[in-house]
Amino acid sequence: MLFQICLYFVGIVIMSLSAAFQSDSGLGIVGGLFLLVGGLFLLATLACVPASICAQIRRLHDVGKPSVYWFINLVPFGGLVLLYFCVLPSVADNEFGECPCK
Repeated sequence: MLFQICLYFVGIVIMSLSAAFQSDSGLGIVGGLFLLVGGLFLLATLACVPASICAQIRRLHDVGKPSVYWFINLVPFGGLVLLYFCVLPSVADNEFGECPCK
């Protein structure tokens, strides 16, 4: 998740630089280069999303919560609730399998 936030930040900076180097007749070479690199960062971020979701669901299972709790992310400030669940210590064996901390 932190990696995605860093990629978003870098992407925003690159897109801002592409807008700064835009000329009257178009993007220009430097602006186009920044736009291309920003697009690559966007693709890298999108490629990390499924793995991030899987890791969060796996962690929810470790603390004994169902995977449906992941949808709390879609509610404003729901990520803070999910963060609380993810920092809880792992419970003993549960319906999702044995405790990974053994």
